[in-house]
Amino acid sequence: MSEDAQGDSMEFKTLATTAIEVSRLTLVADAERRPDERAAVRAHDTLVRLSDLGFEMPANDVCADPDRAIRLLWNKDGRSAEMVFPSGDDEAPYLYRSAEREYAVEEDPSVECLLGWLRWVSNGPSSIPSRAA
Repeated sequence: MSEDAQGDSMEFKTLATTAIEVSRLTLVADAERRPDERAAVRAHDTLVRLSDLGFEMPANDVCADPDRAIRLLWNKDGRSAEMVFPSGDDEAPYLYRSAEREYAVEEDPSVECLLGWLRWVSNGPSSIPSRAA
């Protein structure tokens, strides 16, 4: 594929692309590397709700960690937000966000809270969610 064609295909990535990547993680043959089913369900539910709210920026990275959690990372211009969906029912999802030397963790954030921080990643410091300002 030519560089121009690759660049054009990047423009068509949406949040649905992230959902497909989560689904692919669940198909990994090695059970120890495959994410927990509950983590995948929670990740998919969150992605559907984000899409329902009009957010379509795909995650920059989608992976399963050694604890079988699913991690979705969005980053741009030094700002990042990583949504983590732990395995099993015992641990709630959490959002890790950072910029330069500042960071914070949001425990069990609502989709609206996540959306606010994803807009901050996408649009810059002027779009910090109001409750965090």
